[in-house]
Amino acid sequence: MFHRVDSSIRGHVFTCYVGLLLLSLLVRELTQLGVSSSIQHAVKHLKEIKVTRFTVPAVNKAIENLGEMSDAARKIYDALNLGQYL
Repeated sequence: MFHRVDSSIRGHVFTCYVGLLLLSLLVRELTQLGVSSSIQHAVKHLKEIKVTRFTVPAVNKAIENLGEMSDAARKIYDALNLGQYL
């Protein structure tokens, strides 16, 4: 943290707090869905989920490809129903 002005420091701390709160809510949601995970593991497995989208202008159609992921990442993907956002 390289802030010197009080308002910048407060803004930075607030942003960090909101991020931690959102991650805690994510882990809580996963736990309620039956997937136990820590914040660190949830973030690690969410980073494994890769989607590639190819758009072909001539056909005006998008082709989506879901990359390979670990079993833990697949459980999170399925539990949160992330496929609906593709």
